[in-house]
Amino acid sequence: MSLREFPWKGATMKTVILKFKHELKKMVPPTLFFFIILPIVVLIRALMIKGTGLDLPTSKPRWRKPNPLTPL
Repeated sequence: MSLREFPWKGATMKTVILKFKHELKKMVPPTLFFFIILPIVVLIRALMIKGTGLDLPTSKPRWRKPNPLTPL
């Protein structure tokens, strides 16, 4: 992209700030979903499964026997 094609060429500081604010406002809904709504969904799922006797999948590592053919 050459300097002639650059979209901000000749833009004032005010237009740059307005564009930045616009982009920040577009970022709010996905941020709210991932940091607020998603943990609520996980909590509800955990509470629903708690009474069934099933185990929830966890992120702990599953250790396995080391392969004797690989060097330490």
